[in-house]
Amino acid sequence: LLREVTVDNGWISLDTMLNFKRLAGICSDKAKIAKAVEIGNSELIMLNDDKNKIRRNPNKPLPKITEAQKGTNNMKTVYAKGFPLDFNIDQAEEFFGKIW
Repeated sequence: LLREVTVDNGWISLDTMLNFKRLAGICSDKAKIAKAVEIGNSELIMLNDDKNKIRRNPNKPLPKITEAQKGTNNMKTVYAKGFPLDFNIDQAEEFFGKIW
């Protein structure tokens, strides 16, 4: 995805986005996704005129991450194993939500 962002001035096709299982699991209809982005009036995500690509608003760039922030983020990172191969992020949130 990071490589694709550099190819077309930040635009990512909805086809590429649908390669992400979480989005595809919610909705695989590109027209519906485009409509959701369009009516959502997000200041963060933009839809192109052809309604087939999205990008982050150039006026809201990703914040720069310093080495200190990377260290802090690493201190907040947990490595967990032993879960089934089909264990998804929603299940992880539910599981870990019961612990914390």
